[in-house]
Amino acid sequence: MTAQFDVAGSALDRATAALPGAEIEISVDRHQLALTRFANSVIHQNVAEDITTVSIQIHHDGRTAATAKR
Repeated sequence: MTAQFDVAGSALDRATAALPGAEIEISVDRHQLALTRFANSVIHQNVAEDITTVSIQIHHDGRTAATAKR
């Protein structure tokens, strides 16, 4: 959870430095998935995935911009 706060804090610092006074919304989502398949009681396949997505929405001077990065 701390890594998510670090990513959100860094993104917020950069966005507020670029556009002072703008309304900024930042969302950080992290998904950890793992799958293990067995065949004949032996591990046949093991797959793990760790995905972090950062979404930023900025409202400034009557305009709104949004982006997401995986």
